[in-house]
Order: sequence, then C-alpha cells, then structure tokens
Amino acid sequence: MDDLLRQDPKATQALVAALGRVPRIREREQALLHDGPLPDSVADRTRQLQSGRYPEIFASQFLVVAGDNLLTWHAVLHAEVQPAYGHLSLVRTAIECAVNARWLLDPALSAAARIARGLAAQRADYEERRRFEATVPNRPNVERPAKSAARRMEDLERERVANGIANESMNATAASRSYLVGSPTVRAPIASSAPSRTGSSGHCLRARRRCCSA
Repeated sequence: MDDLLRQDPKATQALVAALGRVPRIREREQALLHDGPLPDSVADRTRQLQSGRYPEIFASQFLVVAGDNLLTWHAVLHAEVQPAYGHLSLVRTAIECAVNARWLLDPALSAAARIARGLAAQRADYEERRRFEATVPNRPNVERPAKSAARRMEDLERERVANGIANESMNATAASRSYLVGSPTVRAPIASSAPSRTGSSGHCLRARRRCCSA
C-alpha cells in the first residue's frame, strides 16, 4: 500500500470514534426534516411568518450535505484507507455547511432575525446563479414563467420590503465563519482553518447537533 495511505492506528481510532456519532445525529436530522420543528419553538414560529420558509429550507439543505460528507469520510476510514489529502474536501464542505446552518438557526436569534438571514442566504444563492448565467454565451432571453437570476433577486427584494424584513447585509458564508473563529468581526478565509490529517470533525459535529436541536 502507498505509504501516504497507510493508516496511523491511533489517529484512525480517534477519527472512527468521532465519526461514529454521525449516524445518530443523522437520524435526528432526518426526523427533524420529516416531522418539522417542535411546537411553539423559534423554528415553528419562524415558519409561520411571512418569508419564514427561507431559514428552514437552506438550513435543511446545509445539514443534509454536511452529514453526507461526514458519512462518506466514515466509509472511507472503514475501508481501511486514510487519505493524506482527499478527506480535506469532505471535511471542509461538512464544516462550511454545518456552520452555515448554525448561522441560520442560531438559538439566540429571534424569528425575524432568522428570516433576515434566510433571505440573505437566498440572495447569495441567486447571486451565484446570476454569475453562472453571465458565463453562458449567446444566452437566449428568458421567457415567462421562467425567470432569470436578476429577476428573481428583484422579486426577493420586493418580498423583503413588503414584509418589513430587515436587510441582512453580510453574505451568509462570510458571516458564518465567525462561529469557527469565535468572533463576528473576524473575516479570515475558512481555508485557514483547514483540518490536519487527523481531522477536525468536532466543529461540524457540534454545529450539526445544535442545529438539530434548534
């Protein structure tokens, strides 16, 4: 076997133990997606308000992707392979997604603040779509009922104003980094927190547990 893929038994044991919690957290996540939030929780009150669907939609997507990446890494370790670098893309995606979900469903936030962040996440999503559309050569005019990203962003802004929702100015991904570094004023690239070969599953596991309880 390639020396780079040879497992360090102690590191592997620690990683398998940490990732062994993922299936249980995944069960809680799936139950939340199936049953919805607890009655009269902040999440329940949020979804009943105008534009209240956005935080739950995006947080759910982020949690599913985070869990899927962690389960993939878990499977790789059980196949007796400990990659030197390949697992870092899995870990980074899991951390980013879990922390974004944590940012959207921060237990300290009011329902209105969660909705503002949910709209910010949707706006960021539309912006990525707009950038993609701009790269398409000879793009035909979009005919109704289809909408371009620019039109979707305009509709979203009208919805925000009509419902009296505060304008969240920070990009969802940039703002969520504060949960990793501990200060909302820090804007260091998330890559600077890239895990070592022994991994950094604790960040995403803790974030996912908190989101499943929000």
